[in-house]
Amino acid sequence: TRKDWEGLHLEVGGETDDDFTHHGHDQSVAIGGRGERWRLSLGAGHLYRDALLASDRDWADDNTSDVLGNPAGFFVPAQMGIVPDPDCGSVPGSTVSESGFCTYDFGAQSDLLSEHETLATYGYGEYDLTDHTSAFTELGYSRMRLMATTTPSFGVLPQVTVPGDHVDNPFGEDVYFVGRLLPAEAGSGAAAQGDDTFRGVLGLRGDFEDAAPDTFLEPWTWELFGSWSASRF
Repeated sequence: TRKDWEGLHLEVGGETDDDFTHHGHDQSVAIGGRGERWRLSLGAGHLYRDALLASDRDWADDNTSDVLGNPAGFFVPAQMGIVPDPDCGSVPGSTVSESGFCTYDFGAQSDLLSEHETLATYGYGEYDLTDHTSAFTELGYSRMRLMATTTPSFGVLPQVTVPGDHVDNPFGEDVYFVGRLLPAEAGSGAAAQGDDTFRGVLGLRGDFEDAAPDTFLEPWTWELFGSWSASRF
């Protein structure tokens, strides 16, 4: 946001963790110039950071506590309660919890930090039309892209009936499925997000030093501008 300066400013940075499983880097540049009647400033910054999965951190890796998976469980009316899927142990990472649910460790399929990239640019220019009036403009653009790693499917399906004669129903009566739609074998889901924002300003500014000397208006300044912006998410 510097508007009246000369020079070139560069910054480069990087980051990683102690076991080199998570990385990021950023770069920025700013250029300023000025002449007898003009000022110009341009800048840009870029940041990239890769994903950090829950499985990369011991304290976040165990997500089995009542996190329903697939296979999960069934509400069996004859038993008035939730019965784990008989095939619960056949899926690596699945286990029967103390509450009787078939849970699954989704740590490897969810992230603590999502992979993301941002780019931001800014430009400012000003030109003196007279000794007391200047025209100026601002232009800005920012771009964000994010890719989140998620579990194969969200939430628990509400009261999905499995008929008693269904080939996968071992209970011999209608039961309710309690679990996720997709199993762990479906792989991780991906949620992409993006944002593009534009901004432009064009205006005039000045003072009353020459137009109204020796009056209360002399120290005052004025500014007239129009702005336009748009954001697409």
